[in-house]
Amino acid sequence: MRRLALAALLTGLLLAAAPGAPALAQAASGTAAAGKDVVDATELTIEVQDERSLDFRILVPSDLTWVRTQAEENRFDESGTVRDMRQLFVAESDKPGLPTLAVYAAEIPPERAALEIGYGMLFASVWANRVDSVDRLFDEGGAGIMASREVNGQTKRMMINVWRRGLAIVVVRAEIDDAHAAVWIPRLEEMLQKSMVFVNETLGDALEASMERHEMTLPSGQVMPFLMPPGWKPVKPVKAGFPAVMFEDSTYPEGERAVGVFAVPTSVMQETSPEAVDQAVVDTSDLLLRSFKPGLKYQRERVEMPYTAPGFQDVAALNAFFEERLMPDGEGPERDALGFFAALPGSILGLSTTSVQQTGMRGMGARMHEHFVREQLMTAMHAYGKSQQR
Repeated sequence: MRRLALAALLTGLLLAAAPGAPALAQAASGTAAAGKDVVDATELTIEVQDERSLDFRILVPSDLTWVRTQAEENRFDESGTVRDMRQLFVAESDKPGLPTLAVYAAEIPPERAALEIGYGMLFASVWANRVDSVDRLFDEGGAGIMASREVNGQTKRMMINVWRRGLAIVVVRAEIDDAHAAVWIPRLEEMLQKSMVFVNETLGDALEASMERHEMTLPSGQVMPFLMPPGWKPVKPVKAGFPAVMFEDSTYPEGERAVGVFAVPTSVMQETSPEAVDQAVVDTSDLLLRSFKPGLKYQRERVEMPYTAPGFQDVAALNAFFEERLMPDGEGPERDALGFFAALPGSILGLSTTSVQQTGMRGMGARMHEHFVREQLMTAMHAYGKSQQR
């Protein structure tokens, strides 16, 4: 992304005339005249020159003064998940009790891409002291983080909203004094999250187009296609007795990160009880490690009790996530391991990941990218499950 030059068109309008306004107008009914300015809103159209797919329209509080900043935000570069991040606008008011806003944009390296929710957590790790809540999805497919920070002994509440468009993201950050948060947070959710609309059509998804197409033949003979980001290189699995494909992350070798996808036939896994799935997760995790790091000896420790994946209940008779920590026998780093299995019509599909535990900004970026990879694989599994219901 070349340097982001912006032109903003600010058109004032009363909130009652804005898209999505009824809920806010109703919440503000009966407000005193002094509060009328608080519930007025302005529709802001931001044109991001050189990246016109990012142009967007959004409803924001009135009585804010907007200043174009074009300031570099390079504190997240080490994560590897963003580049050329810039603060584009800051909006403030000298009236007490109003929020401040800031708008950012950044490129996404396709080989280190992350989910919107991951970017929100990344930004909160620097901009805030703690994360209060997470809102996975809202209109236009974005994600939001509620966080807090302390400034001169006073608490500030922060809303970080992230939207991805192709190989770029837009970030809208809002901040309000804690004393006014109860009034403003619901209004900001309505304004910033539900009114945001990208104004230009795009031809496909550039991030999806950058990924490599793979497929796995299932025991039934059917084929499950899936996507992997560039930089994930195939690993030859040891003999498994069932279909298995594996990859290692060549862009981050110190993380020793690998993922495997498995299709266990019912002849091997004759029941889908929680105990049987638990054992299958251990077996496939061992298979991944024997293929990726042969000779590695370790002990397992369950970190989380098994939990289900949102959205899979409609396609899987049973599904479960398992998180474990692997302690080496002797010298060597501890590893994280995650397993997932879903009993789908005709096939029992699973995935397993392993990586060396990492800290700091670079480690956080690596975990964000791994989460993105898991999401691609689980999306493919879910799509396969849906196809079997027709």
